[in-house]
Amino acid sequence: EKIHSGAACACVAAVDPPSPVLGRITKSVLCVIPDHDGTSARMAPADSATTGMDLFDRWRTFRSRFERRLRRVVGRDRLVRDVLLHEVDDECLHIDYVLPAGRRVLFVDLLEYGGRVFGAETLRQWTILDRGGRHVLDNPLFALQAKKEAMRNLLRGVGDSDGYLVFPENTVIGRDIPGNVVTADVFFDRLEGGVTEGGGEASLASRWDEIVGRLEMSRPS
Repeated sequence: EKIHSGAACACVAAVDPPSPVLGRITKSVLCVIPDHDGTSARMAPADSATTGMDLFDRWRTFRSRFERRLRRVVGRDRLVRDVLLHEVDDECLHIDYVLPAGRRVLFVDLLEYGGRVFGAETLRQWTILDRGGRHVLDNPLFALQAKKEAMRNLLRGVGDSDGYLVFPENTVIGRDIPGNVVTADVFFDRLEGGVTEGGGEASLASRWDEIVGRLEMSRPS
C-alpha cells in the first residue's frame, strides 16, 4: 500500500488480511478521512457519489472556518488543538480542540457531514443524508464518552470538563440525538454565554497553564 499523508489519499494494491485501520477494502483507490474518535480512519471509494476527497475537503474547510471563529471568541493563546490522550491498552484518543468555557474545560470534536443526521444515544450507527447520498458512521457518542472519562481523570483536582460534537452550520440534527451534539451556530451561542458567565472565567484562567501542561504530558512519547 502507498499512503500520501499530505493529500490524505491512499492507493491500495491489496490488503491481506484486511488492515484494522483501513477497514474493508472495496475499491483500488481510496481516500483517508480523519475519524471522529481519532483511533482509525474511514475509507471511502474514490468513485462514490461523494468521494473521500470531497469529504476531506469539506472537513478541512469546516475546520478552518470553525477555528477562526473559535479564536475570535476565546483567544488564540487559550486554544489547544489536536490533543492526544492516553487510554487503556496503550491506545490514544484524539480531540480537535480544548478551551476554557466559564467554569469548565470544554473539548470539541468536529464532524464534517452536512445534511440530515439520524441517530440516538444507544444506536450503534448513525445515518447522514446529504447531497452526496447516504453515509453511515459508528455512533460518535461512544468515543465522546471515552474522552470525557479520560479528561475527567486528567483534570482531577483542577476543574470540570465537558465535551461537544459539532456539525456544520447547515446540518439538521434529529430530535433523538442528545444536546451535546449540535451545529456550529448553536455551539457558539452556548460558548459565548459560558465565557461571559460571572466569576467562573477568572478562576479557570488562573490555572490554564497547569491545564495545558497536563494536556501536553498526556501526549504519547
